[in-house]
Amino acid sequence: RIFASNSAKTAVWACHIAGIVYFGLGLCTLVLGLSAELVAPGAAEKSTMAMLAGMFLSPWAAALFVLAVMSAVLSTIDSAILSPASVLAQNLLSPRYPNADKLMLNRGSVVAVTVVSIATAYLGESAYSLLESAYELGLVSLLVPLVMGLRTGIGGERAALSSMIVGTACWVVHFAIGWETFLSPVVDPLGLPLPMALSCAMVGWVVYLVVARSERGAIERGEGI
Repeated sequence: RIFASNSAKTAVWACHIAGIVYFGLGLCTLVLGLSAELVAPGAAEKSTMAMLAGMFLSPWAAALFVLAVMSAVLSTIDSAILSPASVLAQNLLSPRYPNADKLMLNRGSVVAVTVVSIATAYLGESAYSLLESAYELGLVSLLVPLVMGLRTGIGGERAALSSMIVGTACWVVHFAIGWETFLSPVVDPLGLPLPMALSCAMVGWVVYLVVARSERGAIERGEGI
């Protein structure tokens, strides 16, 4: 939604304010979850928010609370589907199929992302594991190209794509095998377990630097990239 801003300054401030509000709301939820065990022992094993709403709110207020929660959940799902679908349609498919109908590309991307999301949801063990995997996937694939592109002049398209592919592939291999730490059979016996997602991002960063160096060497030699 920040792409609808009328200036770069508005978009920057929107991100800052949204981050602060997001942190504040998340902190409220955390405090409620921690205090629930004091108010009602055994609440950690139940639906905490629904139980607290039933204890302290009237039936009408509880109904409004449930509707508000459902609205927030559906809004999040909507954004989670539209964001990658827009990137897929505008950044990947449109340049490769310039004569295709843009609206149909966006609609097809929304359907494709929805199908993949449903399949991923059925494969997940719990909502927490799915959320954890979603954040990890963004970390291993997008963090390095984003930071290097915004903060340095090192590397180009090949370096960014190589970093994304290698970082994601490294994470997928660990996830499929079930290793909770980086190179678990090799590193864990040494007594120094490494966080899997962060280590995969570091592998992507190394690949980014290597490919960026080869790109720079090719440019200095006058070769095309």
